Amino acid sequence: MTAPHTVAGHTAGPWYLSADSWAVGTKHSADPSVCVVVSARRHFAEVGANARLITAAPDLLEALLIVQRNMQRGVTGAEARKGWDKARAAIAKATAARQSNDMEGEGRGNG
Repeated sequence: MTAPHTVAGHTAGPWYLSADSWAVGTKHSADPSVCVVVSARRHFAEVGANARLITAAPDLLEALLIVQRNMQRGVTGAEARKGWDKARAAIAKATAARQSNDMEGEGRGNG
């Protein structure tokens, strides 16, 4: 079984980061490997940060597409907020940090 692909051509998300390595995988296939993040010249923390960013890529793309579509259609209020919520979750996944209200003002005031 091969992993499903998106319109953009990449392996469909969500992707996850292996608990015991810097392997990025998906649950959409018998071979879950998407990629392995390695570097002989980078610090351990930097390799981990790169792996988290790669892992979050499908979520980040999905969130941005939702926000873009909402903006193009003039969507406001609670429906627009869903896009921002997805964006916050994707950013948290990429940064491995709980998102404070850093983006709280963004997307507000439009409905």
